[in-house]
Amino acid sequence: GVVGIRSRPDEDDFDLGAYPRWAMYNVWRAITPPPQDFPLAVCDARSIGASDEVTVTAITAELQGDIVHDTMSYVHNPAHRWYYFPDMTTDEVIVFKSGDSDSTGAVRVAHTAFTDPTCPPGVPTRASGEMRALAVFD
Repeated sequence: GVVGIRSRPDEDDFDLGAYPRWAMYNVWRAITPPPQDFPLAVCDARSIGASDEVTVTAITAELQGDIVHDTMSYVHNPAHRWYYFPDMTTDEVIVFKSGDSDSTGAVRVAHTAFTDPTCPPGVPTRASGEMRALAVFD
């Protein structure tokens, strides 16, 4: 089962290697009413092949200096099956896995936001909130 829930594990006493399995989850929510001009899309992990994944370096400019880290990206493949929810209300959320130490199933769900060409012109730009959670299993 799940070992426990912490809002922020102490860095000094937390070792992911001490657990047989961990998983990261994203919870995403629109905070502006529908329709959304820039909705989140998720890809069915079963439609992504290992050769579709590529590591890229992300650079985020911050006042204190650039944050540079590697992240996963994906090359286009017509076999990918993307889904999106253009009319999410503020009472709805999307929950998806962003990492899993158990590689026998879907390790992560590819996701992106995109400009929806079917969105009516003049709607307010979408605003959203995201939370990430780490689950460790014993």
